[in-house]
Amino acid sequence: FQTFQRNPCKDKVVMVIGATNANGSMLVKQAKVNGASKIIGFCSESHESIALEIGCDEVVCEVDGVDACSVDLIIDTVSNPNAKPDKPSSGVNYEPQVRGLLKPEGKFVALNVKPIDQVRMLVADSVGFNVQRKGFDAVMLKVSRDDLDKLADAFEQGQLTMLIDSVLEFEQDAILGGYEKLMAGENQGKIVVRVSVPPKRG
Repeated sequence: FQTFQRNPCKDKVVMVIGATNANGSMLVKQAKVNGASKIIGFCSESHESIALEIGCDEVVCEVDGVDACSVDLIIDTVSNPNAKPDKPSSGVNYEPQVRGLLKPEGKFVALNVKPIDQVRMLVADSVGFNVQRKGFDAVMLKVSRDDLDKLADAFEQGQLTMLIDSVLEFEQDAILGGYEKLMAGENQGKIVVRVSVPPKRG
């Protein structure tokens, strides 16, 4: 929600990296609500059908599936900015790969950022002068009652719905399986753990 407050997407081409994970699926739906002219979902081939179902106009699995200098806003929900190419287990950093897809005035928006980018964002917000990297915006959650009320209204009106991958019982094997699925990037939406409250005694 706050991503599009900071970076309006009306009549713009938006690309969401990780379009079918929990954050990505909500960003796709909010981009649609906020009037994006086109939404490109970046995800694995096995997630293509759900990406189209939740509102993507186009789905790509490789960076070269998108024309250079054609995207206004790239929102990255997946990257580890500290990923090391020689250590696959450290994840991947998509920013260097997708920068060439942005229009000259386009912007790369990251949900996971290095500490220096967090500092730049906080300074920019406090002084009212942008000291972030060119064409870059770090997004950090700010607690806002007004924003929560607006989100609640959007859910009540059916404009937004939460994509649920699975609901697990609060058991060790189930939780470990869910964690492994999440770390492998195989989830499509939220993985929910159901915690049962024991009945009161007496």
